Amino acid sequence: DPPGNSDGLPCFRRRLENSAEAREVLTLALRDLFSHLPANVVLDIHLGGNWGTGLYPWLLERDDEYDTWRSELIELIDSRGADVRASPSILVRFLDDLRFVPDEGYNEWNHEHLERAYSTIEALLERGANPSLFGGWKGKESPLSCVACALNSSIDQRYPSNVGPRAESLRRMLVRILDLLLRNGAVDDSRPGLFTGGYATHFHRMGVWLLARQDCPPPLRQELRRRQELEKQITLQFPDEMRSGVRLADL
Repeated sequence: DPPGNSDGLPCFRRRLENSAEAREVLTLALRDLFSHLPANVVLDIHLGGNWGTGLYPWLLERDDEYDTWRSELIELIDSRGADVRASPSILVRFLDDLRFVPDEGYNEWNHEHLERAYSTIEALLERGANPSLFGGWKGKESPLSCVACALNSSIDQRYPSNVGPRAESLRRMLVRILDLLLRNGAVDDSRPGLFTGGYATHFHRMGVWLLARQDCPPPLRQELRRRQELEKQITLQFPDEMRSGVRLADL
């Protein structure tokens, strides 16, 4: 295709979207390139996460090759010596950028996708990934905030996609991931704010819903009570700011 853009996207992306053969050729070429690069550089490329910064994960996501992506990720760490601690906010990149389930309508996610996501997070934690390290947009996202945001978005019954057994499967898995992160020492002490969408705000909005669930594990119940106590302290400390609508996250 000649150089040019359509809706801000390179023309060759349209070819890749429409040609499994072209995707396969490019995937093989990238894998050959990876064999000549340092392991940590390959790890960074492997975690690219979206079209703007990561062609390789998009190629595998497009063809639902999540098993391949995961096995290559673990091999990079276990066999080639990639250091997860040297990759900034690796869990945020996995949870937020890769979204850990099929995206953009290419493939329908199922129970296997969710279990694979959980086991991948578990494997990264076992290999030294920091569960409290912030990253993402302006460095304001934590692994906990990524999962809390997804869970908070999944409980609004006004949206058809949040109704039914499939949606409940996703909620159960998100609760399990929150529990996994907390059991591994994850911390996010960001403050709640009227105009923020961070971890504290998401927990504030879904606290009652979470506590009412039978599958809400003890570490998560403890975290909810800790957040509630923190909010009380902030309200007592900044009563005027609460009334005026100043963002508590900026105090």
